[in-house]
Amino acid sequence: MVITSRTVNVILNFSISLAGCLYGYNIGAISGILLFVQKQMLISHAEASFFVSAFLWGIVFAMIASGLLAEKFGRKKIILFGVFTEIISIFVMGSSSDIHQLMIGRFMIGVSCGLITFSAPIYLTEALPEHIRGRGTVAYQLFITFGILFATIVCWYYVNSASWRAVVYIELLPAIFLLSIAFLIPESPRWLALQGKMADAVRVLALTRNKESAEAILNEISQRQTDHYRISHIKAIFKKEFIVPLVLAILLGTLNQLTGINAFLQYDAVILLKSGFDTHNAALTGSLLIAGLNFLMTIPSMYFADHFERKKLLRCTLIGVIFCLAGLVASSLLINSTSVKGVLVTALLLGFIACFAAGPGALIWTLRSEILPTKIRSIGLSLSLIMSSSAGALFSATFLPLQHRIGLDGIFIFCACIALLYFGLTFFLPKTSQRSLEEIEKHFIEKA
Repeated sequence: MVITSRTVNVILNFSISLAGCLYGYNIGAISGILLFVQKQMLISHAEASFFVSAFLWGIVFAMIASGLLAEKFGRKKIILFGVFTEIISIFVMGSSSDIHQLMIGRFMIGVSCGLITFSAPIYLTEALPEHIRGRGTVAYQLFITFGILFATIVCWYYVNSASWRAVVYIELLPAIFLLSIAFLIPESPRWLALQGKMADAVRVLALTRNKESAEAILNEISQRQTDHYRISHIKAIFKKEFIVPLVLAILLGTLNQLTGINAFLQYDAVILLKSGFDTHNAALTGSLLIAGLNFLMTIPSMYFADHFERKKLLRCTLIGVIFCLAGLVASSLLINSTSVKGVLVTALLLGFIACFAAGPGALIWTLRSEILPTKIRSIGLSLSLIMSSSAGALFSATFLPLQHRIGLDGIFIFCACIALLYFGLTFFLPKTSQRSLEEIEKHFIEKA
């Protein structure tokens, strides 16, 4: 049996994208876990908020070292190490007996997931051919949304028993499966080339492309290996041609988080309870609808990402995000009837999720990875993820106290303003669809 490059790309895409399921599961599960824990333990708003955000703080901690680790040891090894430590962390969280141990366990899972979340999109960006690169990294986002949906279904199933330990341990299923298949994938060809392992890079490129395409990519990579390009990774980020893509990547990730997406997904049951739903069962049913739509709207993005210019698609969907956030502000301020408000808030949250999943949610991993030059991709993505994860963690950690001080309408106003800034940023992005990573890098060099 002859294994074609298309088959190899499908296997690579599925194997690495599955890592997104772990990230998504931890985002989706916390909404139900928080409700269950609050039933069994007396915890303050501050403790609840920090418990929720501990996962994102763990990601921030992981990102501090992820860039250097991925450069030294390779993308594949960091993914494997991250999955192995996540399995251990799941047992730590599942065996916790109080809120403080739960925080530690969730923080450890965040550290493990941060290593995976950092390395997987880089791997897909560097390993897949340009004509399916967008589809490949959107597949990673698709698995994130599937993880959120899967976790929400699990929480909904356990709503009557409030068994949060069962919800935690079920994450072992995707983690063990990913660990078993991640051993079989090759290392990123571009990382191999940067290490001077050209023969290995050629071998991997030949697996994923036809001969002509593999030779062309290798030639482009070789042309970048000049004395000028061999400066250290730390010094490289301060060079003129690298500063602009680095700043764009940081702003993309940070604004993406501050639109409220992770906070809304983690607190959706709480938001629905505050907006008119009167039972945990009803709130988790609404949460299930949100998670389901988030997953479904990511599927068409796999097609759109490689058939439309990515920055234009991002721009169009952000208009929908802004419109829905404006509607949430109006509903919170103007509607007094709890039943009507509950329906409106749910509908507008669904609209927000649909627009976000089709654009910013699906494209962020692709755009952020491909605009960063190969030389600084690891450290640049690390800095971007540190900033974006810090912003998301801070938002999650202060969500409940903020909601008590300024109300949901105040939070929605803040998110709408951020979405407007995000829309403006899209005009500074280069064209990336159907272009090799080296061509995108050349664009920034010429601009500099």
